[in-house]
Amino acid sequence: MALATRQRQQLELGGMLITMDTPNILVGTSRGVVPHLSRDHTHGSDAIQWLHVPFESL
Repeated sequence: MALATRQRQQLELGGMLITMDTPNILVGTSRGVVPHLSRDHTHGSDAIQWLHVPFESL
């Protein structure tokens, strides 16, 4: 049994149709943790052009 299967998702945004294979999307979280977002993953892909990470102190 596969852990994850790829699905094709479509989203219309501003009159433009965006097609994307999932799971292949990074979503914003509020005070959450994205454990798979590490330096080697972001450097290993040309698809990630920028990354916005807010800094919050406890």
